[in-house]
Amino acid sequence: MRSSVGIHPQVDCAKFIPLCEKIIAFGSASGFRHTGIKGRQLKDRMEINPGLFDSSSMAAELRSLEGDIASDMMDCKFVQVVGDAAPFFENPELLGRVVLQGFPGCQEDIVSAGNCIAVGLGTSAVFHMMRVAEMGLRAFARHLGLIRVIEDKKKGKTIPMEYAQWEKVLNQLGEKIESKLLPMKRGPSKQKKQEFYYSTLNEVSSFKDAWRNHVMHVRRTYSLEDAAAVTAHVGRFMAGLAEHSITSRKAK
Repeated sequence: MRSSVGIHPQVDCAKFIPLCEKIIAFGSASGFRHTGIKGRQLKDRMEINPGLFDSSSMAAELRSLEGDIASDMMDCKFVQVVGDAAPFFENPELLGRVVLQGFPGCQEDIVSAGNCIAVGLGTSAVFHMMRVAEMGLRAFARHLGLIRVIEDKKKGKTIPMEYAQWEKVLNQLGEKIESKLLPMKRGPSKQKKQEFYYSTLNEVSSFKDAWRNHVMHVRRTYSLEDAAAVTAHVGRFMAGLAEHSITSRKAK
């Protein structure tokens, strides 16, 4: 009579292939090279010859995979994000959903700013927030009709607004605001526009003087408290633009 000792039940490889696909994706996303390779090799073998795998051989494969994960972890460094910093990490809605929807091109800098705060890099967070604020400035300028900025008035030289210095853009927005308001009749509607336009201009001017010039020209560093305050300030500025339908989205 044949002994049953050493005989192991067959494994349904179809149930393990999705797991391998997740392991491959994880290895690619995390930089765990050996883990990704092992996941790919295991998936290929199961697809080519599923009959080779019983419970014992699959257990051996998984132990080997565990070793590859441990090896990859030894080659990596990790940062722990805990407590009050956790909401900042990988958060595309750090400045609010209305800002993300109105300025989708800012998502990378918004996420980067939050990640910098989460790991203690205050100055880097301020840098990314100033990039977000510049997107807001460009949208505000386009709304007012400033597409090309006068670079040399005597020679009549202009350049695209996106390539102009903040100083030159800001100096030419006042005239654009006046042109926008001039046709309007006196009354509550015009007053609201005046208040919004000029307060927005003052706001973005304060960004330039208070933070942008200093962070861009290596004049100072910023604490996490500074970075959180700048983030909140930029968030209010960008939300104010979006709420007035001033965004970077192209009209459909």
